[in-house]
Amino acid sequence: MLNKIEKSVMSVIFEKCGNDGACLISLQEIKVLLKTQGVSVDKIKSALYSLELDDYYELIPCDKNGEDYYCINLNKKGYSFKRDSEQAKRSFVYKIFIAVLTAFITFVVGRLLFALFG
Repeated sequence: MLNKIEKSVMSVIFEKCGNDGACLISLQEIKVLLKTQGVSVDKIKSALYSLELDDYYELIPCDKNGEDYYCINLNKKGYSFKRDSEQAKRSFVYKIFIAVLTAFITFVVGRLLFALFG
């Protein structure tokens, strides 16, 4: 399970890579594109390496005009990131629906039992 920063970083990388499955991106560019504000460069760097260890992509550090860049090639797990996150959202909504439905049924059955025996 990815934490909030890792999800945000992976979302930025997924959108940056697009259909090519590869991109060249810097830490500053990732920081600008992040939806979560106030994230330090060290946390972004840590998330990048954690996602690489989780086999979402291959990460190759590069140097372009004195600035650190990363060449990223998505793996199968990286390509399926968007689909997996959408399925997780659907699963969460489904669980909430089941919980509300169960609470409603319990309430109705409780009222019926109270009306019959109370």
